Amino acid sequence: MTNRSGFCLGALLSLVLLGATTKGAAQAGGPRPTMSPAPPASASAALDASSAASANALDAGSDETADGQPASPEQLHKRAVAEINKGRPGKAVPLLRQAIDSGGESALFVTDLGFAHLLQGRLHDAESAFRRAIELDITRPHAYVHLAAVVSKEPERWEKRDALFRILDQGLVAVPRGEGRTKIEVAYAQAERTYGLLEAAAARCARLLDPSETASLPLSLRRQVNKLQQSIVLDQKAQSLADWPEPTILPADEARLAEARRWASDHQPQKVLVALAPIIRAYPAFCPARKLRARALSALRHYDEAVAEWTVIARITPSDATAHRELGLILAEHGGFLGMERADEALRTALALEPEWVELEAARQRLAERRASPKARVSERKHSRASEQEARNLHEQAEELLDEEHGDRTRARALLERAIRVCPGYVPAATLLYSLTGRIPDETVKALYDDGEELFSLVRELRYLPQPPPPSVWQRWLDRAVELGCPEARFERAVDRHRRGLDKEAELDLSAFLALATDTRQIEAARALRSELGTRKKDEVPPIETAILQARLRLERDDPRGALEILQAPCSEAMRPDTLLALGLVYERTNEYEAALRCYAFGLDQHPAQAQERTLGRRMARLLARSSVALQKGIAPPRISRLAELEPSMQWALARRALELGDLGAARRHIDGYLRRAAASDRFRVEAVATRDRLRRGDQQRVEEKRRTHRRAALIGVSALTFLVGLVYLVRYRGRTLAQALARRPRLYPEMAEVIGELRHDVLKHRTSALGLLRDDQTTIDALRTALLTPEPASHAVAAAHARLTAASRAEGIGLRRLRREPVLGALYRDLCRVEKLIGQKPHDGQKPAILAIDERLRSVHPTRLKHLLTLAPHCQVDAAELQRWIAVVEQEWACHKEAFVAPALNMSDVVLSFPLERQALFQIFANLLRNAQAAVGSLVEPRVVVVLGKETDFAGREQVTLQVGDNSPLELSLETIESRETGRGLAVLRDLTRHYQGQIMIHPAEAPYCKYVGVRFAQ
Repeated sequence: MTNRSGFCLGALLSLVLLGATTKGAAQAGGPRPTMSPAPPASASAALDASSAASANALDAGSDETADGQPASPEQLHKRAVAEINKGRPGKAVPLLRQAIDSGGESALFVTDLGFAHLLQGRLHDAESAFRRAIELDITRPHAYVHLAAVVSKEPERWEKRDALFRILDQGLVAVPRGEGRTKIEVAYAQAERTYGLLEAAAARCARLLDPSETASLPLSLRRQVNKLQQSIVLDQKAQSLADWPEPTILPADEARLAEARRWASDHQPQKVLVALAPIIRAYPAFCPARKLRARALSALRHYDEAVAEWTVIARITPSDATAHRELGLILAEHGGFLGMERADEALRTALALEPEWVELEAARQRLAERRASPKARVSERKHSRASEQEARNLHEQAEELLDEEHGDRTRARALLERAIRVCPGYVPAATLLYSLTGRIPDETVKALYDDGEELFSLVRELRYLPQPPPPSVWQRWLDRAVELGCPEARFERAVDRHRRGLDKEAELDLSAFLALATDTRQIEAARALRSELGTRKKDEVPPIETAILQARLRLERDDPRGALEILQAPCSEAMRPDTLLALGLVYERTNEYEAALRCYAFGLDQHPAQAQERTLGRRMARLLARSSVALQKGIAPPRISRLAELEPSMQWALARRALELGDLGAARRHIDGYLRRAAASDRFRVEAVATRDRLRRGDQQRVEEKRRTHRRAALIGVSALTFLVGLVYLVRYRGRTLAQALARRPRLYPEMAEVIGELRHDVLKHRTSALGLLRDDQTTIDALRTALLTPEPASHAVAAAHARLTAASRAEGIGLRRLRREPVLGALYRDLCRVEKLIGQKPHDGQKPAILAIDERLRSVHPTRLKHLLTLAPHCQVDAAELQRWIAVVEQEWACHKEAFVAPALNMSDVVLSFPLERQALFQIFANLLRNAQAAVGSLVEPRVVVVLGKETDFAGREQVTLQVGDNSPLELSLETIESRETGRGLAVLRDLTRHYQGQIMIHPAEAPYCKYVGVRFAQ
């Protein structure tokens, strides 16, 4: 086969591989760095035209030559190349293996074998072949090129990234200067682009396109580098335009954020920083908190820190024009010469995103006047950790032993164990020891458990061993490194979660890593990995077309005319809505407002998706709000109504038009509508408020006249209404219901439960039970009169119960409603009074239906209401953190008396347990139990105290919750001793509180090393 046919086959392969990569990028939901495939056809065959030509002269189906002799390795290779050029790599593989096995293991044969595997899609076999070819011939450029293409397509490419770059660096050193070395450079740039290292790839392409380099390069290779450079520029912009997801914060952190906003509104920036510190530490990628912190830092004149915050915000949410604006303004005013370029770039980006900020042009003009001095370079200081010299020496001795031909593994292991004893946290020694024993020393894990950087270093070293530990071992260490704040651990965990299919969690890890990363290579790698995640749907983040992206680049470079040419201006009805939106933004930047409005109108006429319609409507309304009123005349009323629904600033545009027409009433309505819906930071709000105040001042006299006319009537009406409301309140609603009183004072519950229990037993169960017998004539009304009125009416018992609860509530500072207006006891009292009146009437004719109706309510409605009150018992939820705080309180008491405090062990059956009593009461019970145990073990040599909380079920199947404190003191304690204690001291407080909340005291022996448990039990 000729060289031309081989080139065609290679070009076809390139298109197939490029299409597969592009398809993968589209499935990932956004722009994705792609890796161009290997050079055309076999790298070796492409260089040797005579080999390819002579391969056609051989019989592809025979293992012998024409004279009957076995084929030589060179002949087998030629036949294999012929099969590859015919598109039959499956037949070429056995021929190449036979040529290699017959003594022809050359870099050429092995490279072509890898290329055949690559055509078959067997990436791992291809990678192994290309690595072997490099070992055989370190100067073979095509092996490096193919290896870079293969590794960049493998699922494990992120784990093999560093190794691939090391091999390519080796190739750049070994291959002499020329076309072959340039191909390796191109492959290196493509690999860097695949891994998101776009700046490094762009710099490499710029170096290759230098006139001194390109003079000797073929035209096709120069075109390839030029095209790669353009793709990298687009990738950089596409990645920088994608917003990252914000984490979901806990309710407690939301409360802290609300508190920080209150401090910000009170102009207390120092308190804002204190409130936001735990939120930003827990959620590095949470932009609302970072915005508050940036503004607080600016208020305190800490401009360097504010610039860092706005930089992170702009990096995480690049579509936020406010972040670019604030960053540019701070750098322009306070950044000095070092920040001028960044300031101008940020201001250009802000104007590209929001052209209506025309005042930024003045800031750019002032900045341009100051940009005359040369820039200063900022040097970076690198800090390194102190090395553990003795452990390193032992580790190097062990490596030397293992590198010997018959290495003494036993002696090497002894040296490594000694190194671990000398320095448990020395990671290389622990890693090498694991490769020998399959076990990580416990001392190493303990030494590194609180050092995030070193713990992550251990995980990284272990993961890349030939036989790494199972994921269950190192994943928990990786999580621990993340908890300790190691940024690289977040990136590594994102890679691992992506490998396990947890793309949503991986994206949150990447967003947090992006907020903490400082190195450009790290930022680009995070964006590249994000492009491979499948958490976002295609319709959530629409891809940015190349033309729109290039127009955005031109707009940020102050070249709006070039942007219009790329977008094929002027706009027309046949264009897509996103293209029309981009054109409108460019026209706004050039102050061609009529053209911009025409573009937005064309986009809205196409009935776009809801998101696009909202964006187009917002841009059109805001342009009308700041441009000439005459532009509104050509817009149809339905369109204006729709714009007013989409964007509040359209109301301000209508107000301006009404003012020009002299319709002050319509102007007021539109201004009020705008101020109700507009954000507090909207740029039109200041002018709208001033206009509203001016209108109000003009109407002040008329308003005052109307006010005097209606003042008397309003005063009379308010007075009458106030009197009526007060009268109704005094008659019906003064005081609180039992449920409300219990909600404010939970300690009323025991008293209320006792009263309700007496009413349910004495009144409802016994005294009113005879009413049901009247239904079947089993009793008489005279007998009922005896049951309900002797020795006193049953209603008096309810009144006495209410009086008892009223006295208890008044002692707590709460007044109850009158009995007849109480929704529970009042209804019961009224029914009892009614039935007592019925049975007291004579003659007894006609009372039976009414009595039975009341009996029905006494059996169904009133027990249910009383039972509902019993369900309002106070509950206190306790977890381990709460108990630790309580223990700390008791420990402080011991510290005040300078006595030794025994830290108790903690054992809970559930993460959170609920007790049916107040938190303060439960704390008093717990504190008395713990004090008693501490006093009991104070004289022991080895004191022990344990706190046990759990659930249990009694013989009746009721759930109970227990709180016990155990100790190892031999001193005995009994219930009789507790009962004999004086009220108000020690365990007597425990006894009284437990009885008050209907609990039980427990004392029982415990298993060694403890002697007894003392505790309380409450029914759920």
